[in-house]
Amino acid sequence: MITNDAPNDEQQTNTTDKVANAEGPKVVHKLPRSIRLGIEHVVKVKLVTPATIKAVSPGGHELDGMWDDVNKLIYVDKTLSLEDQWETLRHELLHAIIDIDHEVRITEPS
Repeated sequence: MITNDAPNDEQQTNTTDKVANAEGPKVVHKLPRSIRLGIEHVVKVKLVTPATIKAVSPGGHELDGMWDDVNKLIYVDKTLSLEDQWETLRHELLHAIIDIDHEVRITEPS
């Protein structure tokens, strides 16, 4: 006889809701200074002023964050709330992952 011990959809939803609505203080950690993406790629994270991001961004745009693919560096606006800094970091990491994945694919030997 085959049994299925996996939670059903209703049980899964209830568990997720409990985690999302957990009681107690929410702890938000500071951003890391670097993040390793795979074996060979380390992305540095730098908290900077909005003026610095504007100065280094192509076209001088005002941005919350920026991925610098040449220097493997993510700039994040240090005046943002900690939660917004994390959101910005996650967004810029997606750019980094896509660029690094593309870089790896075109340099792999055939």
